[in-house]
Amino acid sequence: MNFLDKYDQIPDDQPAQKVGFFLQAARNAPFALSAELTAHRPILQTPSFVVVADAQDVVDALSRHEVFNVPHAPNMDPSVGPFMLARDGANENYYEKSVMRSLLRWEDLPRIRALVASKASAILKSCSGEVDLAATVGRQVPAHIVDQYFGVSGPDETTLLAWSRATQMAFFYNLTRDPALYQAGIEAGVALRAWIDQRIEAGFDDCSETVLARLARLSATTHAMERSRVLSNAAGLLVGAVETSAHAIIQATRQLLSDPARCEAAHNAKDDPAKFDPLVWEALRFDPINTFVLRVASREATLAPGRPHARSVSAGSLIALMTVSPMASPGYTPDPQTFSGDRPHDTYSHFGRGHHECLGRYVGEQIIPETVRQIFLANVTPLDDCGGTIDYKDGPFPEHYRVRLRAG
Repeated sequence: MNFLDKYDQIPDDQPAQKVGFFLQAARNAPFALSAELTAHRPILQTPSFVVVADAQDVVDALSRHEVFNVPHAPNMDPSVGPFMLARDGANENYYEKSVMRSLLRWEDLPRIRALVASKASAILKSCSGEVDLAATVGRQVPAHIVDQYFGVSGPDETTLLAWSRATQMAFFYNLTRDPALYQAGIEAGVALRAWIDQRIEAGFDDCSETVLARLARLSATTHAMERSRVLSNAAGLLVGAVETSAHAIIQATRQLLSDPARCEAAHNAKDDPAKFDPLVWEALRFDPINTFVLRVASREATLAPGRPHARSVSAGSLIALMTVSPMASPGYTPDPQTFSGDRPHDTYSHFGRGHHECLGRYVGEQIIPETVRQIFLANVTPLDDCGGTIDYKDGPFPEHYRVRLRAG
C-alpha cells in the first residue's frame, strides 16, 4: 500500500492534509492500512491523535476503559445533555445503562424484526427499475424503528433524520472541531429533547410498549430517573440508531453484490435469516462502519505495555484505536482475507468491544441484516460488475447507492 511513504512526504506544516490522508486510507483500504501500520509503525502519531494499529494493543486499550475514556462529553453535553455513554466511571454510566438495558427487552427482538421486514418490503415494493437504497430503505427503515419501537419520533421524518445527522456529525465526526458542525449538533439536540419532552407531557396509552413509554412510566412511578435524564437517554436512542444502521445496511449490501460468489450465497440464503445474517456480518467486516474509535487518556498512560513499540502518552491525548485490526489480523481472525459465512460472532467489532459495546447491539442485529435480506428478496442487481458505487459526497455516510430491481 505504501501509505507511510506517502504520509511521511506530507510536510508537517500541513497537519490537516496529514490527518485527511490517514482518514482517506482508513475509509478506502482499512485492511491494507491495518496491515502496513501493524508491520511498520504500530503506533502512529498524527497531528491530531495517536493511532494504535496492532490488534493486541487495540484490544488491550479497549479493556482499560477507565484509563482510555470516550471523548464525546464536550460535544454531547450542550446538545443531548450529559449522556451516560460519554461518562466513564460515573453513576450515569453504571446505573443508567442498566436501566436502559432493562427496557430494551430480549423478547422484543421478534417484533423489531417483523417491523423491519414489513417496512423494508413495503418500500421496495413501491419502487421499480433503479432505486437509491441509501435514500430509501437505508435511512427510512431505521427511522421507522426509532419511531415505532423506541418511541422517539419528530414533527416529520425529514426533521428526525436531520436531527440524527447533525448530532452524529457533531459528536463523532468533527475531528477538525468545525464550529458550524458543533453548533448544528447543539441546536439539533436541544430541539430533539424539547420534542421528546412534549411527547412525555402528552402521556402514553397504557398499552404502549415503546422504550420511551416504558422509561416514562418507570421514572414516574419509581423515580428511576429525573426528567432531564429521561430526555438525555431517550435522545441518545436516535443518535445511535439511524445513521449507523444505514451505514451498515448500504456497505454490507454492496459487499455482497460486489462478488459473484458472495452474491450467490446471499441469494441462496435469503429465505433463512439464520443462514443469511452471518453473511451480512462477514460482508461488513470487509467494509466496517468504523475503522477506528476514539478514546482520550484520562491520565498519563502506556500504549502497548510490555511490547517493543510501547509508548507513553500524556493525560488528555486523543487516541484512535483501529477496531478493524482484530477483524483483519490472522491472530484474531483466521485467514482474514477469505470471505466466510460461518465465523463465530465474537469475531466482529461492528458494535464495539469491551465496556463500551453498543447499548443497542441486539436491536441493530435485527435492523441491519433483516433490511439487507429484504433487499435481496426484492431481487436487486448491481449497476455494474463491481457491485455499484456508493456516493459519500465527501462525507462519512453513504448518501446514494443505486441498484436495479428485477421484475418479478
